[in-house]
Amino acid sequence: MEEKEKPEQKFWLKFDDDRVTRALPREALDDNYGMDKEASLSFILFFIFIFIFIFIFIIYLLYNFQESSQYKNKIKIKIKRGR
Repeated sequence: MEEKEKPEQKFWLKFDDDRVTRALPREALDDNYGMDKEASLSFILFFIFIFIFIFIFIIYLLYNFQESSQYKNKIKIKIKRGR
């Protein structure tokens, strides 16, 4: 008799101290990595906030640099006219 090949089944296993049981993919990932949807959303919002803060800070620095360079150019022009 020929043995039938069983289709390969993919599932997660949960290893406890004294037993091994099947687990859902969500349980396996959440229990091992400690993230749920609410926590991952808060991390995403935190990084978006940091990105926006850095973006606004860079724009502020560039604007002030532009203003200060225009001010320095006006001073040089006045000094040249005075001589």
